[in-house]
This record gives sequence, structure tokens and C-alpha cells, in this order.
Amino acid sequence: MGAGDRSTATAPCGSSGTIGRGPGLGVESAQQIIAEIGPKAEVFPSQKALSSWVGVCPGEEVSAGETRSSRSPKGNRALRRLLNEAAHAAVKMKGSIFEVVFKRLQPRLKYKEAIWAIAHRLCRLIWKILHQGVRYEASASGGPGLNTLRLLVTECYCATERGRS
Repeated sequence: MGAGDRSTATAPCGSSGTIGRGPGLGVESAQQIIAEIGPKAEVFPSQKALSSWVGVCPGEEVSAGETRSSRSPKGNRALRRLLNEAAHAAVKMKGSIFEVVFKRLQPRLKYKEAIWAIAHRLCRLIWKILHQGVRYEASASGGPGLNTLRLLVTECYCATERGRS
């Protein structure tokens, strides 16, 4: 991996600046995500569209008020695997919001279903980071040792993008 590759996933400004900072995501996974989705995710108009394309959204087949299936769509195989691994890593991080959510989901869902729910949240977070230019920041608040997820809906300021030097 050359210097150009590394700067793509860890640039301080731009579309991929904070993907590698998310829980469970690193430089290599950020590069794979950008290769699959694109640097701005402009193809996907919403979080739901991206989740459906990746295949991490919960499927729902209901007829006459009776649930027949909750199987997820097949989606993009490489990105599904990547998000599954990232969800496992995010759940193992002590004090992360994803660990808290996972523990909250555990009593009512099976292990794999809870992991897929975390992968779905990560997919939505990735879309927000790429498409809207928000920054992921985990801050300690709300209790001893618990991190809460804050998405700062402010565009990443970059002097070169604004035309300043």
C-alpha cells in the first residue's frame, strides 16, 4: 500500500476522512467501502437504498397481518462480509455505543440477528459520513464509561475545497 492509497482513506477532509475512525472500521475497510460505494455515495439517495443494496436491511414479507419471512436480501457479497466483520469488531470495543446497543438487543434477538442489526447501523452511519459529509465522534457522556454516538452534521472544512489556500 503506497502513500497515495493511505491518504485516500485517512484524508483529514473530503468524503472518506472519517470512515476509518468509526468503531470496527480501519484504513483497509474504509478503502474497500469507498471502492464499492464510491467516494460520495451519490448513487444512493437514502440510507435505506444503500442498506438494501448492501443487503443488511431487515427483510419483511407480511400478508394479511401475518409475518411470513424476515430474511435479508442477498445484496453485495463483499460489502456484507466487510460490514459483518466490522460489526463484530464494533461490538467488542469496550464502551462504544455499538456495544451498548448490542447488549440491549441480545435478550430478544439471536446473536447473529443482533450482529446484523449492528451491521445495518454501521451501513447507515457510513452513508451519512460519505453522502452528507458528517463526522463521526464518540464522546463520553451519559454515564460512567459509556460513549454516546454523536454525528456532527457539519461539513468537514477543507481550505482547498472552499477555494482558499
